[in-house]
Amino acid sequence: SHDYLINQDLSLTKQDTDYAIGKYTDDADAITTAVNAKLNYEKLSVNFGLGYEHVSVSRELGDNTELLTAADFSDASWIPSIEVAYQQNAWLFALSAKQAWTAAGAGNTEQLAQEALQYQLAINYQQDGLNVGLTAYMHDFDNMHSTCKWGVNCDPIQNTQQVNLKDVSVSGIDVSVDYSVNLNWYSIPF
Repeated sequence: SHDYLINQDLSLTKQDTDYAIGKYTDDADAITTAVNAKLNYEKLSVNFGLGYEHVSVSRELGDNTELLTAADFSDASWIPSIEVAYQQNAWLFALSAKQAWTAAGAGNTEQLAQEALQYQLAINYQQDGLNVGLTAYMHDFDNMHSTCKWGVNCDPIQNTQQVNLKDVSVSGIDVSVDYSVNLNWYSIPF
């Protein structure tokens, strides 16, 4: 039986020796700001947003950390968004697009941010205590971060790494149904 490490290019490297990870410290500082503007015209609304995020990341190594790489870098991005919505009585129709951005973690040796364009089409019906929603979405990643997940047999070094997956597309449909009974002084959600 052999243990394997996953590399940045998603290939596997066989490990023939036992090892442990010593002492290390990851640190991140972030500054985030955003502005939104909503324009309403009768039943139509348009919401514009613009965010900015700056992140500084570092990894300081202590003893027995030969398999780890120190890190000290900063990254920043502008994050625009737009949503167009139409409200007709109990119905709401919305179409939105936004850029998503997440700075690389200290275990990302390429120091590449996670970047994606996210598109969403939503239909919602709300009347009295009933709220029904249907949302179709697509996330088009230029670069997506991946780390060792819970339930996967990972060795100690894999828990410290963040890999980059290029050109990933995630799409799906969400359905939600909520109902609540409103009494005079309390509400019971279902």
